[in-house]
Amino acid sequence: MKPFDIKAKCPKCGHAEVGVVYAKEENNCDWDHRIEDEPVEHLDRCCALCGYEWPEAVLSPEPEMTSR
Repeated sequence: MKPFDIKAKCPKCGHAEVGVVYAKEENNCDWDHRIEDEPVEHLDRCCALCGYEWPEAVLSPEPEMTSR
């Protein structure tokens, strides 16, 4: 998965207006963001013109919770 790029354009139509939504575990899209059956934290991107959707990797993964 490519890393998040604030200047990303739609890879299908080239439109510059692209939305972004953080997806911690569950994904609302058709692709599967899993590595060894574990959900992958990612960003869902969506083109405002053609509606194409694609995932991008977060820049920094969320720290894991540790028990005390």
